[in-house]
Amino acid sequence: MKNTYQLAEYVRETIEKYDMVNKELPVPVAFSGGKDSAAAIFLLDELGYNVKPVIVDRGDDPLFDSSEIRGNLRDFGYDADIISLRDSDYLENICSFAADEIKRYLNKFDNLREGESHCTPCYNARTVALTEYTLRSGSDSFVIGQHKTDTVTSFMKCYWTEQYWKRYTRTRGTSYDGHLMKKLIDESEIDLDYLEDMIKQGRAATDDPPVEIIKERVKLVRPLCTLSEREIESFIKETGFPWTSGNCSYRETEPKPFRLLVQFDLRMRFEENPGLEDILFEFVLAGLNEDGTLKFRPRNRREEYWPGFKPYIKKL
Repeated sequence: MKNTYQLAEYVRETIEKYDMVNKELPVPVAFSGGKDSAAAIFLLDELGYNVKPVIVDRGDDPLFDSSEIRGNLRDFGYDADIISLRDSDYLENICSFAADEIKRYLNKFDNLREGESHCTPCYNARTVALTEYTLRSGSDSFVIGQHKTDTVTSFMKCYWTEQYWKRYTRTRGTSYDGHLMKKLIDESEIDLDYLEDMIKQGRAATDDPPVEIIKERVKLVRPLCTLSEREIESFIKETGFPWTSGNCSYRETEPKPFRLLVQFDLRMRFEENPGLEDILFEFVLAGLNEDGTLKFRPRNRREEYWPGFKPYIKKL
């Protein structure tokens, strides 16, 4: 496993390659209390960046205790700002357009239809809040602590979407069902040749690229995107930080959300075949522009590629 210096060097190289953050400006880092966002804070600090941890609290999840999460970080010498998305004072004191967007996404989250994902409106509301925070901080980018394994996970969702659509939706009219998806993934091998064809034809790409342009003056960046989950977990264990992954009620539901099904499956496949992660990551890189943004986003054409698979909620 890489030591702290080696991990920090990988992060530095990624930042420089994609021109992610400006060392002269504050660097907001979205902090969830987990190992990935903690690693982003520690490694960026190691590299001399002015990190500004920020916790975005949706305000309705009993498993997410923002005060406890902030306290854990304070024990390591960092203070975090807390954004409470349902707090009326917060909403009244930010840009009215941003406030309306957050309210709209929260309303969507509160009134989801059966089969719709909780993750997308939650992600959208948090992203709007982080964008507004970044602008108010005088910065032009904010950091999400997602890593190589995350970028591969969302990339593989395209593959499993197509496999499910061919087996269940196109032939039987069956839209997404978590139990059926788990069965399909558990029983199937990954056809790398087929996956490569999907990339060439624009039907497979990650949802978590190194760089996303959120609005004209703000970028969402993922400087940990060349580090594997195993490397980050080993690093955080050495720091002694009390991270937790159990801070979202939706993660605990059955069947597991689609992303988690793919994530758990990949963990097992990578244990059996450690080289597979790097092969899949090379596929991810094939779908990127030189600045780290996506050449194409298949989820925006889901109804064209895989009609009837799943209700579509546009991601920012």
